[in-house]
Amino acid sequence: MKYILATLLFVFISIVPSANIFAKEKKVEDSKIKIEKVKKEKSEKHDKKISKSGVKGIIKISPTCTVVTYPSTVSCADIPYETTIVFTSADRSIRKEVTSKEDGKFKVRLPAGVYTISKLEPTPVSSPQQSISLSPSPSGQYPLLSTTGPIIVPDKGFIEIEVSFYSGVI
Repeated sequence: MKYILATLLFVFISIVPSANIFAKEKKVEDSKIKIEKVKKEKSEKHDKKISKSGVKGIIKISPTCTVVTYPSTVSCADIPYETTIVFTSADRSIRKEVTSKEDGKFKVRLPAGVYTISKLEPTPVSSPQQSISLSPSPSGQYPLLSTTGPIIVPDKGFIEIEVSFYSGVI
């Protein structure tokens, strides 16, 4: 009987610290989950704040013809331009890239403030309607960004703009 009691006591003493360790591990895990939940909530609040304002619009490139005759037999209208532009805040604390779609349209969420636009890198020009060839510029920088800013983003809503690139066609 003493042997059984001693064995039970030994098993109890062995199990209780293990249970205590498991309880501590569970508390640590619960704390990590709470921290992640708080981080996610803060991020969602930040995203909601940003999502209330921004810029949307279209990017176009022109001219698309070397010589325009009257009456014109060729459409020399501006064409949508798929490229990446960068919005930079006046204090340079915010830098956000946005890539337009094939139809030239884009939308970017930004907090209220004053921004300038720059191009990310030269992008080859292509259009399903027609092809245009770019003349090499002295600096090799065609197409040139014609629209640079300042762009003023309101507290709520999206400001709509048209961003123009100069093709270099003369």
